[in-house]
Amino acid sequence: MKSSHAPLLRIAQAIGLLTLFVGGNSAHADVKMSALWSDGIVLQRGAPIPVWGTADVGEGVSVALGQSKQSVVADANGKWLLHLPAMAAASGLEMTVSGKNTLHISNVAVGEVWLASGQSNMELRVPRVLQADAEIAAANYPLIRQFRVGRNIAETPQTDLKGTWEAASPQTVSDFTAVGYFFARELFQKLGVPVGIIHSSYGGTPAEAWTSESTLKSNPALAVVYDNWTKTLAAYPQEKEKYDRQMVRWNERAATAKAAGKPAPVALIAPAGPGGKATPSGLYNGMIAPLVPYGIKGILWYQGESNSRDPQLYQKLFPALIQGWRHDWNAELPFLFVQLANFHKVQTLPSEGGWALIREAQASALSLPDTGMAVTIDLGQANEIHYPNKQEVGRRLALVALARQYGQTVEFSGPQYSGMSIEPGAIRLRFTHAQGLKASEGGELKGFAIAGKDGNFVWAQAKIEGEAVLLSSPQVPAPVAARYDWADNPVGNLVNAAALPAVPFRTDPENNATPMTLVNNTGPEEVPDTPVDPTTAATIATGQGAEAPAAVTEAVTTQPTRTVVYKTTTNAAGDKVDLVMNIFEPPGHKASDKTPAIVFFFGGGWNDGSPKSFFPHCAYFASRGLVAIAPDYRVKTRQQTTPFQSVADAKSAMRFVRQNAPAWGIDPNRMAAAGSSAGGHVAACTAIIPGLDEKSEDGAVSSAPNALVLYNPVIDTSPAGYGNERLGDRWQEISPLQHVRPGLPPTIVFHGTADKVVPYANAVAFETAMKAAGNRCELVTIRGEGHGFAYQIQKKSANRAVRETDVFLASLGYLQGEPTLPPPTK
Repeated sequence: MKSSHAPLLRIAQAIGLLTLFVGGNSAHADVKMSALWSDGIVLQRGAPIPVWGTADVGEGVSVALGQSKQSVVADANGKWLLHLPAMAAASGLEMTVSGKNTLHISNVAVGEVWLASGQSNMELRVPRVLQADAEIAAANYPLIRQFRVGRNIAETPQTDLKGTWEAASPQTVSDFTAVGYFFARELFQKLGVPVGIIHSSYGGTPAEAWTSESTLKSNPALAVVYDNWTKTLAAYPQEKEKYDRQMVRWNERAATAKAAGKPAPVALIAPAGPGGKATPSGLYNGMIAPLVPYGIKGILWYQGESNSRDPQLYQKLFPALIQGWRHDWNAELPFLFVQLANFHKVQTLPSEGGWALIREAQASALSLPDTGMAVTIDLGQANEIHYPNKQEVGRRLALVALARQYGQTVEFSGPQYSGMSIEPGAIRLRFTHAQGLKASEGGELKGFAIAGKDGNFVWAQAKIEGEAVLLSSPQVPAPVAARYDWADNPVGNLVNAAALPAVPFRTDPENNATPMTLVNNTGPEEVPDTPVDPTTAATIATGQGAEAPAAVTEAVTTQPTRTVVYKTTTNAAGDKVDLVMNIFEPPGHKASDKTPAIVFFFGGGWNDGSPKSFFPHCAYFASRGLVAIAPDYRVKTRQQTTPFQSVADAKSAMRFVRQNAPAWGIDPNRMAAAGSSAGGHVAACTAIIPGLDEKSEDGAVSSAPNALVLYNPVIDTSPAGYGNERLGDRWQEISPLQHVRPGLPPTIVFHGTADKVVPYANAVAFETAMKAAGNRCELVTIRGEGHGFAYQIQKKSANRAVRETDVFLASLGYLQGEPTLPPPTK
């Protein structure tokens, strides 16, 4: 965790409250602290420990813990914050906080601290789990402790909260979150250190209630949250009147049932309204804001049922919530969440989804770094949303944490779809985490469906072949798409050797439904940028910083600074064409600068089909102090331009650039290539990777580059894949996934997933293969928009991608000086 006073000051400014902590008195006579700072507290090991409170203005405050002691002076608002040095795991310590008065906190432990939050399946307590009596009797873990945050719905961010620390025992564990307790127990048994769970959940609550107002209002895609809430408030009086009438009848039926010795009817749910638990930001304000900036290892999250009616919104809302919490803690906290379990009527026929859509939306959040998902598709019950097997939920979350955060060698995921290929009359599905694929209870595989071009899904015959599954059906002679466990309560039974269930997925290309992966998920979420003022735009235009990438297309000309015709030829149609280099130079560039070149080879063209569509790319790189070159054809007879597509043209252009680079101020040994779509991707790869295209008539380019830059790196594997009509099956022979070898250059990949072209899993496979071969590779994903980085630059929605690109380029020595980066997007 980053240690700085700035995050707390920003939070305090945002909160705008004068009363901060327990006591709520603006006249801070004594040193006071939040209820978090009480006996039995568990502090996070291995990181600086933030400690804060209030006192008189200018009062000196000292905090001692073990051998550590730090002092601070309360500021003009009577607030104070200090950081104790990082500590190893320990227990039985005492903390002393001294000012004009002295506070003593006893039985302090140092270990692993996780925040557990969400709705009812996280709130569900130990007495409602399987074999509850035995679990309660065995709960003798004095070093597993819970701080339960009291329910609180607030209009503004609060700093006070209610709660106490309790150690797990037969007398106390009944008040523990079951998921959090079993997670903590697994960690304690594997790590042997104290584990603290800060439990802050509330049943029946939507994600927007847990999302800060600043996060909701800073993201235009979430404006609908307030639109919906306005409608809810307008309808509340009528809905409340209806509810009151129903409650009269319900009370009558309940009384009758009681008199007859029968159970009461199903309880009614009160409508959402003013001050209710569905209030946007209400629970964040009352139950999360008071915890910041307490030192934690990460976050556990179980929620989604209350957002299942609008999975498209949840796909944007959930990642925003994660990023918002991380922003407030000023740390990339691990965020582990539970994918919704099976529920409702058991599936008997292939269906259109229902809860499958919310699971897909949840999985999409795995494009964020340091996220992990526990799949529970096999644990639920048709008639019980609060299924009792929370032991396994906690264990599966712990597996992710042990593998990802604690470096233990343990399988943490069930089989995950990673790609498909179409064979005569069949579809072959590939998986990661696929060692020991099998049906969970033996017998035939269930839950797989396939469809042809008509989109009508039928059950498939599924056969395991190594780490793949082959699907077929006599009803679908030419399948094009597959689904697995795509229903509210599906019947799938695919597991791996660790008995972990496969992640539900669909491959329907029109839905862009490839699920995210738990491995190497280093890509950020797509968050639209805010408008940029002229001063900021001018700063970017001079290559001084990256306050907002949207300004790139406005502040930097999209016309090349120079154009060089290096070859005139005749194409297959008999047209005279010029082969042109469009050169974009950074401000003040001189030949002696020896800056590197980014060379773009475009294939398959989109937008207007011209390299001009990609000029914003070049403008972006020029604004960062690099030289960018966009080669293209110019057809003289028709006055039009078309992008490079062939491998031969790419190699020819690369040779020309290498020969002339010194005169242009470009180091010929520091070049990179990029491609878009099938043709451009293959051209770029074969031009810049020595020996990759060994069958090419031109032979391999001899000079290895310093870095390889690809756009939309791995093309669709289907026969109708975008761009394949130009290259036929040739691309498969020279795909980098087929030829990765040690010694290839560092690689960065930009990837868009909404254009039906490039499955995210394929990009992950490329990254994994590059790293396995000993090469540096960074996968930067831009989800939710079309066709990669070029599209994002033009649509002004690539803030995070541009920032991460700057960092990567700077690490390669590709930027002129250090980039000035904007703060994380909320």
